Amino acid sequence: MLRRLTRNQRGQALIEALLALAFVVVIITAVVITVINALNSAAFNKNQNLATQYAQEGLDITRNMKDTRYSDFIALDETQKYCPEPNGTLIINENCKVGEFIREIYIDHGGGSCQADSTFVSSIVSWTDSKCSDGSNCHKVQLDSCFSDPNRPFGS
Repeated sequence: MLRRLTRNQRGQALIEALLALAFVVVIITAVVITVINALNSAAFNKNQNLATQYAQEGLDITRNMKDTRYSDFIALDETQKYCPEPNGTLIINENCKVGEFIREIYIDHGGGSCQADSTFVSSIVSWTDSKCSDGSNCHKVQLDSCFSDPNRPFGS
């Protein structure tokens, strides 16, 4: 048996359809926002892991220089910022950019937060992404280490 819809019932069906459509739009918007946040988090974690690897590589290059060319290492100027190079050297350079990362090595032969007869080395890697509002490198990984003279007898 077919029923005829009155004008009131037809309007009610339209309202129900619009409410269902609004509900679907809210659900889809929530899913899209969740996916975008997950992708941004994954990209940030990837960059942070890569920055940590670059910072560790900077310390390794500096440690290798200390172990193989100690006179060159001890002659590094504390007032300069150094860039670790893939060939295992440290160079003075204002632009230590590798891709989207900036890699810098700072040296303090006076010990810094280390013992007085040690050299404090800080390897800093910074980068920018969409979360940096002013375009500066607002993210940073910093690894610090204390290097001692390889010729110094142990325990002295």
